[in-house]
Amino acid sequence: MMSLSPDNTAVVLIDWQERLVSVMPEKAHERHLGKACQVLAGAAAAGVPVLVTEQYPKGLGNTLEPLVEVLPEGVVPFEKRDFPATAVPEFCEALEALERPNVVLLGMEAHICVFQTARGLVEAGYAVHVPRDGVVSRNTTDYLAALDLCQGVGAQLTSVEAVLFDWVGRAQGPLFKTVSRLVR
Repeated sequence: MMSLSPDNTAVVLIDWQERLVSVMPEKAHERHLGKACQVLAGAAAAGVPVLVTEQYPKGLGNTLEPLVEVLPEGVVPFEKRDFPATAVPEFCEALEALERPNVVLLGMEAHICVFQTARGLVEAGYAVHVPRDGVVSRNTTDYLAALDLCQGVGAQLTSVEAVLFDWVGRAQGPLFKTVSRLVR
């Protein structure tokens, strides 16, 4: 597993949508939403590209506003009906065009769309990183199963801070200061 850097990583935010949020455990969602916002703000500061998917937005709504607020400018979600983002040709083309071997996955539901996307990305040759505190499912059993499933197909389980500080690399400079403020 290679180290993460702003030059070799992309972030994918999967289906963190208005109506999906309403069925998530409130405390877990709030905690994980804050962590996802940290990654997205850190990605924006580090110049790490971000792709976003939305599962049937007509029925499930759009990406949650606190996440939209920290997305890098110009990010447009990929609409999907399939569970894995890798089933959407436009998503795959956009990710491939970034030429980033590492992909950090955030989103919901962890045991469905996140896991199936992780599996598809691993099959396509990407090194996939799943922060435990950056993915959510409706219940603990499915959340834990998602982590096992992701790891079982070859994804690396990690944490939001581990991702952020891997991008930083050293305890100095503007990115270090930005990330340090984000995680306080």
